[in-house]
Amino acid sequence: MSNDPKVRDPIISAEDANEFAGLYGHHFNEGPFIPLYNPAGNEHIRQGNNNSFLVMGRDRDGTGIDGMGGQGGTSCGMIDLIVGLGGHDYKEKIKKMKQKGEDPDVSDREIDPSFIHDTARIYLTEKGHIDSYFGLAQGSEVAKASKFKSAVGIKADHTRIIGREHVKIVAGKMLLQDGGTYGERNSGGGKLEYSGKIDLIAGNHTGNEGGKLFNIFGSSAGNATKAKLQPIPKGNNLKAVLVLLMDALTTLSNMAVNNTKWLQQFINMFQSHIHESNVPFGPTTPPVATAIAIMPTWIDCWKNWMDGLILNFNIAVNRIVYLTPSFSTYINSRFVNTT
Repeated sequence: MSNDPKVRDPIISAEDANEFAGLYGHHFNEGPFIPLYNPAGNEHIRQGNNNSFLVMGRDRDGTGIDGMGGQGGTSCGMIDLIVGLGGHDYKEKIKKMKQKGEDPDVSDREIDPSFIHDTARIYLTEKGHIDSYFGLAQGSEVAKASKFKSAVGIKADHTRIIGREHVKIVAGKMLLQDGGTYGERNSGGGKLEYSGKIDLIAGNHTGNEGGKLFNIFGSSAGNATKAKLQPIPKGNNLKAVLVLLMDALTTLSNMAVNNTKWLQQFINMFQSHIHESNVPFGPTTPPVATAIAIMPTWIDCWKNWMDGLILNFNIAVNRIVYLTPSFSTYINSRFVNTT
């Protein structure tokens, strides 16, 4: 390759001179269907034979006037790894030209990088606006949070992050010993005073979503608007509060069973009660002895009342402990959100 940074590696014009051309990794000449990278400024470009590129230069997400590099920004170095420059649209353009009998020249084949059309890329920038380049939803961050920040973006039809033993996705500064008052700073020298957040966004949309509410008869009972991006529950905290809820339901059930048992005993007692004469309103057999025998003791009543009082107190306390974000036992994550 020439020392001139604008000169690209030559594409082999002929297939490998053997019977395996195109097979077992041997070169296959795809002619004009392989585009040429349109260099900007002093970019250094390494181009392979099969639409693969390694570009080193200044931040840009399109033409030479785009990105921090195009706007004259400083400290905005970038590395762009691309396969499939131009993607499907470029190939369709060349196909149509050939169908018309036109022979694509250099100007037809020379194209700028495109975060929309290129097949796959890994993009590293010292200073850019990665959310804008890749067209990403805002998520839980403030607007334009990625502007003028360093970033790495990975895009393809399918993306995998694989660890044979472990994978960590971390948002936050390094754990440092003797790191000063604020420890690690961001790429612009700014303080990292707050923990970063992690957003898992399916569909690239984080606005509110609405839906109809229905009652037991199936008719509409109004509209409900909920945030699409919501915090992920923390498993152990959620498990703890569910155990407490089940214990509360058990206590409430036992109280209901006791009340039902006592009520049934009183009903049975009065059903067995008879008149001693033929006069409808004459004297009756006094059920006092029976009533005394079956009625709950004051201790039973007091215990049932105390169980109810304790249950209400525990529910009030647990509502605060598990449903208030300032407590460590809060059932939702404060930093991880998903759609």
